[in-house]
Amino acid sequence: MFERMLLKIVDKIGTMQRNCCPGVRELGYIPLYSSSYSSPEHVHAVNITTTSFRWRTPACILFPVAALIGFLAPFIHAQQGLPDRIAAPLKSWTSAEERVDAMNNAAWHLRHNDPVQALEWALRARDLADSASYERGLGWAYRNEAVVEYVLGEYADALTSNLEALRIFERLGERDGIASAHLNIGLVHWQIGNPEKAQQYFHDALAKNPSPTLTATAYGNIGLMHTEQAEYRNALANTEKALDIYRRIGDALGESTMLNNLGWIYELQQKPTDALKYYERSLAIRRKIGDKRRIASVSISIGSILRQQKHFDEALEFLARALQLSREIGDKKQIEASYEEMSRAYADMGNFEQAYLHFVRFAGARDSIVDDRIAVDIAKLEANFRMEQAEREVALLTRANELQSTIVYITSAGLVLVLIFSVVSFIGYRSKSRINRRLEATQKQLIVQEKLASLGQLTAGIAHEIQNPLNFITNFSEVSRELLLELDETDDPEERTAILGDLGQSVRKIHEHGVRADGIVRSMMLHARSSSEEPQLTDVDALISYVIELATHATTASNMPRPPVFDARLEPLLPAVRVVPQDLSQVFLNIINNAVDALSERSHLVTEGYEPRITITTGVQGRSLIIRIRDNGIGIPESIRGRIFEPFYTTKDSGKGTGLGLSISYDLIVQKYGGTIDVASQENEYTEFIMTLPTV
Repeated sequence: MFERMLLKIVDKIGTMQRNCCPGVRELGYIPLYSSSYSSPEHVHAVNITTTSFRWRTPACILFPVAALIGFLAPFIHAQQGLPDRIAAPLKSWTSAEERVDAMNNAAWHLRHNDPVQALEWALRARDLADSASYERGLGWAYRNEAVVEYVLGEYADALTSNLEALRIFERLGERDGIASAHLNIGLVHWQIGNPEKAQQYFHDALAKNPSPTLTATAYGNIGLMHTEQAEYRNALANTEKALDIYRRIGDALGESTMLNNLGWIYELQQKPTDALKYYERSLAIRRKIGDKRRIASVSISIGSILRQQKHFDEALEFLARALQLSREIGDKKQIEASYEEMSRAYADMGNFEQAYLHFVRFAGARDSIVDDRIAVDIAKLEANFRMEQAEREVALLTRANELQSTIVYITSAGLVLVLIFSVVSFIGYRSKSRINRRLEATQKQLIVQEKLASLGQLTAGIAHEIQNPLNFITNFSEVSRELLLELDETDDPEERTAILGDLGQSVRKIHEHGVRADGIVRSMMLHARSSSEEPQLTDVDALISYVIELATHATTASNMPRPPVFDARLEPLLPAVRVVPQDLSQVFLNIINNAVDALSERSHLVTEGYEPRITITTGVQGRSLIIRIRDNGIGIPESIRGRIFEPFYTTKDSGKGTGLGLSISYDLIVQKYGGTIDVASQENEYTEFIMTLPTV
């Protein structure tokens, strides 16, 4: 009973994994790869049943594995640290160009084993090449920077750096550089889900007729894409082309990688005998090279085939060796795969105690690399897939919740059930938290972008508005200087009197436009200021009465034929609002000043029977206080009504107003206090501003 229950739970997990990524075909697979080399290493294809301890891993995991083949160097195999042949030129260089080349070699050598240090070398090479005008070195520095950014999962940055490298290589006519950039750009597109563009870039690289190593790399990439799409004939053709090239140039590591990929293709076609033959050939080469990581990888593949053929003891020997090597080099992905395969082998043998023990270890290893997968997800978000990735994680969370419900239903599974339920719940909680954090970050970015756009508009308005008075000041200053020269050159009293009169007028104009510029700057500072005063409960009726008194005194000194009548219709006992009183005073005065100007213009046009009037009413509607300010002036044309709240937009003559009053009013009422401000108008009839403020 316990054995059947365990198999059902494991099969349920396999179903969840199979559904976690779109595009899974009939056969699943577990591709294995290492962070220190470019070639993908693949393992078995296993059908899921309810009578054996088998499940599939989603096809989407292939992307980061297969894509790394494109960054395989033509010259260097990644090792720990820097060997003497690479480290020595860093110390013995004689020119800036040699120094750049040495830095680029170091960056390329370390790109997988120590990507952080590799990025430092690439950036130093880029800076030195730029300062020394060494364009070829600059191009390869950008290429290396792109490679490291790709390895780190920063796909958007990798695409940018690759495009910069491509631009330089095309200018220089550097054939291998162009091909390398095309390969790398294709890999980025492949990784973020654009296989059509990726394949086009791979073919573009081939069209450049690059070096044999880059040619083989392109064929290998194309072969992997066909494999992923289950187009096995094309996959075999391209992989064998790459294999022939590697053999011809004596690249043993490239040869072993293509043999391994051929084994994977045959395994997917359920031809285990042929697959085992290629895996064993690949293993023989790798043992000669002494590459522990690749030995471990192909050992897992061989162990999988032997397990399917029911050679359990031999399979466990290969898997145990793979686990030991993976532990020595710290490859968490291959440790996870080793435990997974060993768990399956013990389950097929009927040893469910060991199967469960290795399954728990597999689950622990998988959880330990969750953060690495999160880093890949974040990089994809930065490559313009933020919302798509969030939706996938929401879907994953939903499926996790469904799995929780299923697990709760089979509570008789005991300790195994509790363990799996806890793991899935924790993964679901972390996924939901990540989504919330990303949505908050996106919201903050949108707010910042909106503020920057507003700042740009404000800056353009400042430059435009302040330029006029400054031009006048400059021109009249020049005129004044010329008048002073003329004054020194003449002794005629009448001419001196005339010059002094012109000079006085010029000085008055300078003063007038200086005051104008000062007003613009003050209004700008007022528009941008953030009041340091604390909001307080304010009686709006009393505040309006005070503002009307100020406005009455101001209009008395104006040149209007007839001062306006202020008609205040204030509702008594209004609820208080929490604002800074000076802010509201500024809003009311801005609107009333505009109303006075409109009344003045109409009073000069209509001389009979016209009584300029400003009507101010207050009231309450729901939980909002309403203030209406209406004038019977010239009105606002419908064509410009939508722009009156823009900074520096004004219909007044040059020298009158700054175009900031209504913009400031809008910011205070809407942005600061959460109210509304609207305008209604009819030409030569009226203009009415309607404001609402939330009550306490």
